[in-house]
Amino acid sequence: MKLPEEKKQFADRLVEWLGRWHIATSREGLARAARWAVGLAVIAIAVAAATIPGLLGSKYPINDALVGTFATTNYKADRDYEIYDSVATDRLRSEAVTEVPPVYDLNLRVGDEVGQSIRRAFDHLNQIASKVETPAAGSRPEEDEAGGADAVRFTERLRREKPTFERLLGWPVSAALFDTLAVASLDKDLGPTTAAALEELLAAGVVGDRSVLVAEGVPLVAIRPLPEGQQPERVVDVSALVDVTEAKSQLARKLAAELNDRPAAAREAALQIAFGGLRPNLIQNRAATLEREETARDTVAPVTLRVRRGEMIVRDGDPILPRHLLIFKGIHQAQQSHRMLVFGVGMALLVALLVIVVFLFARRGLRAFQIDERALLALAVVLLVTVVLVNAWDGGASVVQSRFPHLPLDAVRELLPVAFGPMLIGFLMAPEVTLIFCVLVALLSGLVMDSSLAFSLYTFIAGVTAAAGVARTRQRTTLVKSGLLTGVVSAAAGTFLMLASGVDVTWAGTVAHLAFGLISGVTAAVLVTGLLPVVESAFGFVSDIKLLELANLNHPLLKELIVQAPGTYHHSIIIGSMVEGGADAIGANALLARVMAYYHDIGKIKNPRYFAENQRDGNNPHDKLTPSMSALILRAHVKDGLELARQHRLPSLVSNAIAEHHGTNLMSFFYEKAKEAEDAEVCTVNEQDYRYTGQRPRSRETALVMIADAIEAASRSVEEPSSDRLMGLVQKTVNRLFADGALNESELTLRDLNEIAKAYHRVLLGIYHDRPAYHAPATKERRDTKETTERRKLEHEIRDTGRFERRPGSEVGSGHGEAASQGEPAGSKEAARADGDRAGNGQKASGGERGRREETAQENLKRLGSDP
Repeated sequence: MKLPEEKKQFADRLVEWLGRWHIATSREGLARAARWAVGLAVIAIAVAAATIPGLLGSKYPINDALVGTFATTNYKADRDYEIYDSVATDRLRSEAVTEVPPVYDLNLRVGDEVGQSIRRAFDHLNQIASKVETPAAGSRPEEDEAGGADAVRFTERLRREKPTFERLLGWPVSAALFDTLAVASLDKDLGPTTAAALEELLAAGVVGDRSVLVAEGVPLVAIRPLPEGQQPERVVDVSALVDVTEAKSQLARKLAAELNDRPAAAREAALQIAFGGLRPNLIQNRAATLEREETARDTVAPVTLRVRRGEMIVRDGDPILPRHLLIFKGIHQAQQSHRMLVFGVGMALLVALLVIVVFLFARRGLRAFQIDERALLALAVVLLVTVVLVNAWDGGASVVQSRFPHLPLDAVRELLPVAFGPMLIGFLMAPEVTLIFCVLVALLSGLVMDSSLAFSLYTFIAGVTAAAGVARTRQRTTLVKSGLLTGVVSAAAGTFLMLASGVDVTWAGTVAHLAFGLISGVTAAVLVTGLLPVVESAFGFVSDIKLLELANLNHPLLKELIVQAPGTYHHSIIIGSMVEGGADAIGANALLARVMAYYHDIGKIKNPRYFAENQRDGNNPHDKLTPSMSALILRAHVKDGLELARQHRLPSLVSNAIAEHHGTNLMSFFYEKAKEAEDAEVCTVNEQDYRYTGQRPRSRETALVMIADAIEAASRSVEEPSSDRLMGLVQKTVNRLFADGALNESELTLRDLNEIAKAYHRVLLGIYHDRPAYHAPATKERRDTKETTERRKLEHEIRDTGRFERRPGSEVGSGHGEAASQGEPAGSKEAARADGDRAGNGQKASGGERGRREETAQENLKRLGSDP
């Protein structure tokens, strides 16, 4: 049953999506995604923290000693602030506190208790007096003995009641006063009148000393009657309060008026009793007063000063007032407060979004944009350092400008070498990556510098100029030239931005922009010169300058190679020429490819005679070894090469060629030889034992080395290497490697492979070009005899034979391509086979006939007395 076309397309898309989802959700895919997510998060947080104002020190003065001095620069707010005015707030709160009247508790029970005590005491005294026979009215003891005796008895009887009277009264009385009261005890209105006068006075309230409140300047007091609810609380003027002294005067006047018909002694006794019961009942409640003061303080809202972004706080030359210092301290505190957490979170999210958007565009829009975790980490570190420097210089520029007021602040900011980051990245990474880095640096730098679009433009122009100046740099002197070029362009950019800003153009400002821009560019070059080796070592990058140092043939490892394995050395030089041409053809790093080619076979230093290119005496050690042992020795040169690379501290980028130039290719000669030695019916040879255990090429440069290695080895077994034969060999080798999947991870396209084949063909034509036969001129000093002609003919035959047999039995099945000759004459249908690293099998690739021809030529040449 056939599905409809729409359903088939949907099924195909579903299968494709499921395949992608499986790859993305695999362990490796999830790990990679997690690493990238963590990397972006770290970058965002670090860069966001570096952009927080005041993180590296406030650019505003906060020293109290500056009050009264003159500002040395213009101070503007770098963003909106709400600054807490503690002075104004405290002043308002103090005013609110002073308006709170002190709370005085009026104890109404005091008057009631004192009045009741007086009444009980006088009632008791009256009851005792009524039971004792009183003396005759008007009688005197000295006149009437009987009456005097009665009065004495009466007084003596009442005196015995003095303790009881004092107990009921609540306070002691003198004996004289009690005698007076005893005489006046028959007056039943004396006690109640005294109690009522005192109760009335205490009901209004009596304070201890009113002068204390007057001295403190308290205008009002709040009187709170206790118990609550009997009287409402009232606020009275301090002058209306009655203290003890005033209360005594009022009592004297009141009792004098109430008891004016009583004897003077009775009035005086009543007044003394009233004075004894008089006490302050209007007491200040300090706790209630403090509580009301705190309430009043809390009701006063904090006073804040709103400072807008760009608002001038104090101008250059104006005195710094306490208000200015308050604003500076408020800005400093705001920058250090928890509110910066919100700012930091927002900045982190903004930076993360910026990085993600820019990188997504670069990955999808720029074909050559390639970056791994190592490069991402390097970008993050350089970006972070750049932003930190910009943030620090944001305050430093203000300090410098304050010391030199005639210099514009924008010009002083341009003194910062912002181009050093793009220049450093331009040395180490591709131009596409550097361009993206320039965009990020420009945007973040402008954001830190008061969101200045002008500074963003300046940073971008300087960064792109610096990166372009160091692209593909192969000489350290280029750094100086790039620094000068960057300085000139930066100076021009700063001057043009000054003109475009519309500010007053002055000679001082123009010279400052030109000079500081030039200094900035040169300083960036100096910084990169010092930091480049550190960054290369820390992150494993290899600059072109480092590659040039490795490409020097006087390198100790190459010098050892030419001594121990001269054939391998010659082979590596040829490979270097081939890969350089191929890299130029496809836009890869030609210098890196050439250096990889120089070092890809350094492992053969350990056992050079086991490789055919280093065998000069015809003695092949593999003739005495089993195929498995030969394969093991050949395979070991990769491990030995990596060990030598580690000892000589070769960059990992170069060492990759050692591990990847054979990939997992098969050493077909020894594999076939092993199978021939086994019984065909019960063959136990394992193909994996005859494959290299390296990794397939993961870059275009290592793939170029693999292809060139295979082609160069195969070309040595081609008879009569004409242009067509060489082109056929190149194409067949490339096709075989492509079909085997050896190039699947190298990111080479079919178009790249076609260009590589053409480039390698041109290099091989240069190596194997035909040379015309030169004849010696007929001179008197030298005659062309028949013997000389014959000797030259033999020498030419030996050279031609040796050219095609320098590596007898070269086998390309193990990473070098099959050595099948292209365009062979009829009867020669099979290519010669040998080991993958030109180990040789002791056989001639062109057959025994060619070997016999060479031996005959050698014998004839010896017969003629010539040594080839």
